[in-house]
Amino acid sequence: MMSMRFFRKICFVATLLLFALPMVAATIDGGGKIEKKVWQDSNPNTENYFNNRRALVGPGCTINSIGDGVKVVSGTANLQNLCNDDLDDYATIPALADVTVLGSPIISVKDNQHYYAGGTEAGFVICAKSDASILTLDLAKCYKIQFLKDGETVGDLQPISTGKSVTGLGLSLLTIPGSDQVNKLYTATAPGNFDEIKLVQCGVDAQLGTAINIKYAFVGKAREYTITYNKDNGIAKYAQDYHRGNFTLDAKSTALGALTDSKVIDADLTNGFDLALLNVLHLVEVGAKPLTVIANCKDKNEAFPKGTEVGFKYNTFSVAGLAAGGGIKFTFYNKDGKEIKDGSFLISSTVLGLGVIENNMVESTMKAPSDFSAVKFEIVGLNAKLAADQRLYYAFVRMAPDAASHHCPINATSSRDVSGSVNQFQLQHNDTVQVEWSIVDRPTGSNVELNTETGLVSNLP
Repeated sequence: MMSMRFFRKICFVATLLLFALPMVAATIDGGGKIEKKVWQDSNPNTENYFNNRRALVGPGCTINSIGDGVKVVSGTANLQNLCNDDLDDYATIPALADVTVLGSPIISVKDNQHYYAGGTEAGFVICAKSDASILTLDLAKCYKIQFLKDGETVGDLQPISTGKSVTGLGLSLLTIPGSDQVNKLYTATAPGNFDEIKLVQCGVDAQLGTAINIKYAFVGKAREYTITYNKDNGIAKYAQDYHRGNFTLDAKSTALGALTDSKVIDADLTNGFDLALLNVLHLVEVGAKPLTVIANCKDKNEAFPKGTEVGFKYNTFSVAGLAAGGGIKFTFYNKDGKEIKDGSFLISSTVLGLGVIENNMVESTMKAPSDFSAVKFEIVGLNAKLAADQRLYYAFVRMAPDAASHHCPINATSSRDVSGSVNQFQLQHNDTVQVEWSIVDRPTGSNVELNTETGLVSNLP
């Protein structure tokens, strides 16, 4: 017959196994209420700092409202895509044919595990075909963002922008390899602490079309680095932040007999490589103007991961000077200098024509389809010589966002038999997931001890 001592051990072990919890930002106070910490990305020297953009996806994030909550929003599709872990799929939300004076809500996404500090930027990633009229629209006239905390509005509706990148220019459209769609960001700055963002339509325009495609909501600034030796935001800063080895950089123009041009990778971000030099030397009268930027790491791994956004800053040129099918081609290479399979992709002249031009400069970006260590910039289909002093300044990378919450496969043992003569045992879990064990109940009068980090239970009664 099972002794009472043995039975109490089994009950105690079962209780422990049920409370192997992943490390999360939300804690529970003495009254059982979840307490969410306020996270910020402005000061790395203060607590609760997050150092990269967060996509509001995963089990801790939810769609909290659709439309005004009264009318049924017909035409919505694939809403589950908005908060799942796949950052490439999207939900479709109908554009409104009429809006109220104060604006009509479209959709809101809430982070149930974190608050974010006022002054943090947040927004939505939308996608559309490269020829969609919505991409030409001044979105600030049609949309704004409302911030909320615990269901209550925080400040007034905030105007949106496309944001600024490490280049100092407005964010360009992001080309997705193998897709006819491009990404565009709607961003705003929070006037106070928040845990929810809502997209609100404030105007009507025929160019909006009948629907808007939203990939995900996000908070915070993206980590960005120039692929240069610049001390403030160059490759050394990237290596430090991601605990990599030392990098060596190179920049070569294949059209000039593999001529190395250090101006693209040196610390000075204002000089760059003169693409028009190719015209002067009569080596390439028309057609491709290629330049490859290479990053080799001492740790022998690929320099940048799949999903990284890579781009170039350069002087703009007339898209009208491109032949049909022309544009800017990116070609990706691995650390051995070999082209990645299906590694060449074109940014069409249509997308180039929608770039944000400032002081005659523009950037073009593409999402990397695989891990890579080099990328080639190439103007394809040019029908005329480039203007004098047509410069390509440098390449840069923008890291993929982190997920605000994760599915954590703890895989804790579901039951455990403990002999009456044993007074300690080791709880088991998936080693790839960091957990913290806790005691939620124990037999009256017992002095059971638990190592919350290792899961070692001792001093069993």
